[in-house]
Amino acid sequence: MVGENGIPVDWIGYAGSMCVLSAFCMRKMMALRITSIVGNLVFIAFGSLAGVMPVLVMNSVLLLLNSLRLFQDLRARPA
Repeated sequence: MVGENGIPVDWIGYAGSMCVLSAFCMRKMMALRITSIVGNLVFIAFGSLAGVMPVLVMNSVLLLLNSLRLFQDLRARPA
């Protein structure tokens, strides 16, 4: 399936999968959260374009959770 912009939708899914794999390789929590947020955004795009609601809903919830945790981590850091 090819999206409106000519990019195959599967490639977007593979990019999201690479972000998730990269997040599992992170040792620092800040890097993990940022990588996970990028992966969530990519999977939200994939879910929207491919019409896969479970992927869209789950990554929307995970985006909110990862963003909240990142914000909490940033606030807790010493100045």
